[in-house]
Amino acid sequence: MSERTAQLNIPEESGWLFVPYSFIGADVCGRKKPQAALLVESMVYSFSDPENSRVCRQSYADMRERLGICNDTVARSIRLLTACGAVEQDKSRKICAEYSHSVPSRGLSGVEVPDFLLTEEFTIRGKKRRDGSVTPQRVRTLRPMEAVILSEIRRAQKNGAKEYATSDSRLAKQFRLNKSTVNEYITALIRSGLLYRAQEGRGCNGRYLSRYAVNEKLLRVLRKRKARENKQKQGKTRETLFSAGKLTDDERARATREIAERNARNAAFDARTEREHWYAVRRQEAENRARRYLRIAEQDEAYSAAQKAVKRLDIAIAKAEVFRLPDLEALRQERLEQCAVRARRLAALHIGEEDLRPAWHCKKCEDTGFEIGTGRPCSCYSPPKGDDA
Repeated sequence: MSERTAQLNIPEESGWLFVPYSFIGADVCGRKKPQAALLVESMVYSFSDPENSRVCRQSYADMRERLGICNDTVARSIRLLTACGAVEQDKSRKICAEYSHSVPSRGLSGVEVPDFLLTEEFTIRGKKRRDGSVTPQRVRTLRPMEAVILSEIRRAQKNGAKEYATSDSRLAKQFRLNKSTVNEYITALIRSGLLYRAQEGRGCNGRYLSRYAVNEKLLRVLRKRKARENKQKQGKTRETLFSAGKLTDDERARATREIAERNARNAAFDARTEREHWYAVRRQEAENRARRYLRIAEQDEAYSAAQKAVKRLDIAIAKAEVFRLPDLEALRQERLEQCAVRARRLAALHIGEEDLRPAWHCKKCEDTGFEIGTGRPCSCYSPPKGDDA
């Protein structure tokens, strides 16, 4: 990335993503790294170099567009990676955040994944059942590890091999996946037309190696189509930026203004996404706490029976109000008795009625971010230190 590119904050347009093998299947914060976090970490690693003061400048919108994941998933992945120290986030520039990886950009082996494999939709043909019927075909994007496995087979072919000989067990060990998961990914790639498997080399277990070949013709068509779309999207903006020396003062001012507007939009979009993710986490915490107490209560047979009786009586009372008025008082009395039984069982379990409802952190907005009744943004938003609202 040139100095001019860095100053103008132009998104990296390499067309590929470098995924180091050591990132795949690694643990972060005590659990296995999600595939979306793998993509975000690989993007930061691909376009940052701490030794040469090079950083990755990608907004949430850029990551969403290039990686094929939603904004909330991007925000969650960034939080996870910064919490474990793998990625550093710098928001001091007040425009697009800067990201850098803790590992130097040289020395790791990995595989290059074309961008379009992560965003292009493919038709997955249906599978033939034993009764002769065929399952419905699906149209979807590739999963991150499906794109990685396809790129690994393609890398071996580029090195001179006509076909790539491997087994599900080998791929599972290489990428730290379950063998059945690898088989599912390979099957999806074959049914999408991206991968061929030679019948004479087909194996059913680890002792036999299946031979695979990538459909290069289809990849070339997709790559050219993606290049045309990018060219149409960029228009004359990129030519304007890189020929700044030939611009008039008015054109240079207009180009600078366009860049400032784009940065402001990205900053506002990132801030809104982080705010929505912050409230979603708080909402989930409150709801999970209520569900946890409810599961404990439902394990008690007496409480469970009383709760079912209350629900049944609610329906019976509603019908009695219309069709059987003489029975209404008896039904209401029975409901009160069942409610009393339910309350006694909760007291025996040391659970209150309020514990079965979400205990919102903020009473004004109920962890939605907007005040109930007025709809105004709530003042309870307080992002962690180092983040900007």
